[in-house]
Amino acid sequence: TVTPSEPGNPPVTSGTVTTDVLNKSGLRLIKSGPSSVEAGKTVNYTLELSNTGPGNAMNVDITDNVPAALGSVSWTATGSSGAVIRSGAAGTGNVVNLKADLPAGAAKVVVNITALVPAGTTATSLNNTATATPKEPGNPSVSSNVVTTAIVKNATLSLLKSGPSGASAGDMIAYILQIGNTGPSDAAGVKIRDVVPSQLSGVTWSSSVNGGAVISSGASGNVNDVQLTANIPAGGSIAVMITGKIDPVFTGALSNRATLTPADPAKPVINSEVNTI
Repeated sequence: TVTPSEPGNPPVTSGTVTTDVLNKSGLRLIKSGPSSVEAGKTVNYTLELSNTGPGNAMNVDITDNVPAALGSVSWTATGSSGAVIRSGAAGTGNVVNLKADLPAGAAKVVVNITALVPAGTTATSLNNTATATPKEPGNPSVSSNVVTTAIVKNATLSLLKSGPSGASAGDMIAYILQIGNTGPSDAAGVKIRDVVPSQLSGVTWSSSVNGGAVISSGASGNVNDVQLTANIPAGGSIAVMITGKIDPVFTGALSNRATLTPADPAKPVINSEVNTI
């Protein structure tokens, strides 16, 4: 309003100017994680949420749908430089969900997510992204970068064959095969073979399993060519007992080698041999 000092001149009022003030935040969400992980081990992801402003971002929804192939998911969240976690600072389950206030500037929310890759998973890779959704009108949801993690199967298999160091012609002889997997990954389609020397007759074998191991073929038999196929989870084992009778007229040494062949061609073949004189 302008009011002239001269008599007879009325005050003059301008038109009203209305300015809409919008709360414009600048959320940025970064996700990090490994490029590869072994089946049977844990995988760790980190979310970092910041706000470059100029407006504050209050009660932001932060969500991360962790891949269903992962188990035992848990998370913890912390705020710094004025950021406040309103809810969901810690939790479990594949749906990570929390709410936070992020003033413009140096405020930051960090979420650490830990999950287990099952030892027997059939998945070959994991793709994971997170989302931050502001409550203020006009501010769109912000997605993080996608983290892709390759799943590596790494079973540590072992084969040990035992038998007598000495025997006589006509004796019964027994061999034992001990097969194990110390993990961290399960091993499927493992093949075990033992070609028993032809100087042994009446050969038979039987097997027993522990720790969830499953023999899909060849659990028992009565020929000199012992062959088994098995799935051996991490921590599982198989024992095979082989018996036969030495030819009564045989003299010399008996050499008997067993072989374990993993389904993964990148894994080496394992041999174990017993010599009986």
